[in-house]
Amino acid sequence: MKSCSITKIDCMFRKYLIFNILLFFGLLCNAETVFNLKWHSENLPFDVKTARATTAVKRRVGETGTFSEKLNLPISNQMPDGKIALNNSENGYVYLFIKNNSKKNIRFSVAPHSTHPGASALGFVFNCLCNGHVYTAKPNQIWYRIMELKNDSTNRQKDIELTHHIFEIKK
Repeated sequence: MKSCSITKIDCMFRKYLIFNILLFFGLLCNAETVFNLKWHSENLPFDVKTARATTAVKRRVGETGTFSEKLNLPISNQMPDGKIALNNSENGYVYLFIKNNSKKNIRFSVAPHSTHPGASALGFVFNCLCNGHVYTAKPNQIWYRIMELKNDSTNRQKDIELTHHIFEIKK
């Protein structure tokens, strides 16, 4: 065994210091961001809900569809408050469900989301549905879309609010 000119207490202190420095940088790398997804559908007969999807849907991002009551989708958990927490460099998958409570087809689109705080917009990528497309929600049916939210490795924001406005397209 090599002898050390440093005392045993000095060695223990240095190990303690190194451990805490590594722990601190490890926590920075795994910082968590809570994304608050808000959906406004003023004057539309829509019930809008979100749910967390499993990673099994990652090849289906962007998929849309319609069903009447029960669809066998791999749902991880409901998101009644619209919040999803992601660590840095983590991807999350989200379903958007829109139930059309009317007796007619409703064509709709979604305005580009607003981000609060604005400076956080560079810290994530959200493959949502505010891309200029027009969608149709059938009467008394549930329309869905599979979306992906990617939290960047450099994101240092703790809370980000993403607001979407759903509006009707009239012929």
